Amino acid sequence: MRKPNDLNTPVLDILPMRRKHLKAIMPIEEVVYPRPWTLGVFHAEIELVRREQRFYIVGQIGEELVGYGGLLFTPDDAHVTNIAVHPEWPHSTAGSQTHAPYARWRHRVYFAHHG
Repeated sequence: MRKPNDLNTPVLDILPMRRKHLKAIMPIEEVVYPRPWTLGVFHAEIELVRREQRFYIVGQIGEELVGYGGLLFTPDDAHVTNIAVHPEWPHSTAGSQTHAPYARWRHRVYFAHHG
């Protein structure tokens, strides 16, 4: 894990979403969305990552998963499937850090994937 410049500043690490993250994702999903995805939907989406039709990331501070997001690819476009930050984080530095890298990542991934 990277060390922050200021010991009081949390460091957000962005990682590819894996099945092992789903246990920590589900409570966030259930709090953030009025009609949350099921565990089965997430498993199906991760399978589509293997086919390069989706791309998902998680944001972690230390060992705590604080957010996640994903993209659906079409031949000519990419669409955000979901983006969520744990409700305890949005008003902190960590919440704003989660959104900014996601926006930059979304553009890089799209252009890398679609030339």
